Amino acid sequence: MKKIVCTVLSALTVMTLAVLPTGAMSPAVCAASEKLAAPADLKVESRIGAAVLSWDAVKGADKYRIYRWDDSKNEWQRYGTVRGTRAVIKGLESGVGYTYRVAALKGRAEGETSVPAEVMCRIKAKTYIDGYRSIVKKASVEGTDPMCSLYDITGDDIPELFVSPCDTHASCVDVYTWANGAVIPVRHAGGYGFGSGGEVVYLPSSGLLDTYYAGMGVIMNELVRVKDNGTAERVFFSENGEYIGGGNDPYHIINDKKVSKKSYDKAVKKYVDAPLFLGRSYVIDPDKHPDIYKKNGYVCIEDIFKALENGEELDLSVAHESEWVSSGDLFQFDD
Repeated sequence: MKKIVCTVLSALTVMTLAVLPTGAMSPAVCAASEKLAAPADLKVESRIGAAVLSWDAVKGADKYRIYRWDDSKNEWQRYGTVRGTRAVIKGLESGVGYTYRVAALKGRAEGETSVPAEVMCRIKAKTYIDGYRSIVKKASVEGTDPMCSLYDITGDDIPELFVSPCDTHASCVDVYTWANGAVIPVRHAGGYGFGSGGEVVYLPSSGLLDTYYAGMGVIMNELVRVKDNGTAERVFFSENGEYIGGGNDPYHIINDKKVSKKSYDKAVKKYVDAPLFLGRSYVIDPDKHPDIYKKNGYVCIEDIFKALENGEELDLSVAHESEWVSSGDLFQFDD
């Protein structure tokens, strides 16, 4: 997936300096000595062909400037200047990732930059199927053995699209939902991409996605709920460091607080479920990979799209059934 990164910095103010007495400091030097803090809570909202940025004001700042990262030049590119703490970026390409950072200026003094935030524009389409088609078509060109899934996790009878760009162990799953005549890339607090190994776990009874991770004696679970605006709201977080090793003491965390093992077991129990694995159920391009299609018996996503267009009722959960009995295995180590 192509990604472009951007930064927001306050504008440089052109100053005409008078001759100062010996030992006096220029306004620019004085301003530089007053270090500006990094803008906090940078937020991005995707729109069709545009993005909205907002951030907390920095004390002492008079302007902010926006920069965009250019992958081809490997450098930040200046976009524009704003006086307030909100900016609308227009003329963006759908399906392309843009990342922003913000810094403040007072006169010519530049402050620290904020934590980056990524955004992808919504994709306008006549139907969700048309929109999803455009996404999987792009994935078939850019990905390595890409696959996808369809499953309704928002309860509106329109399935979300889960695209696994490649089959490597490091591959995350891109998630898309449909609302107000557009396909919306789903974003969590850390950006886009869910799960690992080309799949993301879904817990049907609670309607939550689980960004599950296990390794080095630690299991981490962040459960999120996908909303119509394309954001993934965190509902629950757990971390099981029972076998962390390396001289570190075992620990358990629930919602960023250390707890006893007993409290941990009680907290995760309510999320034990029969999980589904989303991301690698349908082949995107069987002509491109006929050996995968024939050997594993995967269905082509286009066949699913055509069936949905014809009004056929499909049980999409069949393609995602798990071999695990419950999601207790997602939170606990095997004894």
